[in-house]
Amino acid sequence: MKKKARVSPRLQPKTTRSMCPICKKARAPRAENKAFPFCSNRCQMVDLSNWLDGNYKIADDVGEFSDRSAPQAQPDPPTFDE
Repeated sequence: MKKKARVSPRLQPKTTRSMCPICKKARAPRAENKAFPFCSNRCQMVDLSNWLDGNYKIADDVGEFSDRSAPQAQPDPPTFDE
């Protein structure tokens, strides 16, 4: 009986689908999925809600989170003396 040759995993075609970042289910490729990178419009709306509710944060340039809710002082507009 002849043995099958082993093929390196790097040479095998990828058959696994990527996962939805919200529900972790398999999602269709971008060409077939209007809600990409999510699996559905529902997961897309859940992600948007997370952003709007402040559940996600982006670090500033220093790499730390800062409180940007305090208003910044604005310089007074120039005045012209007559």
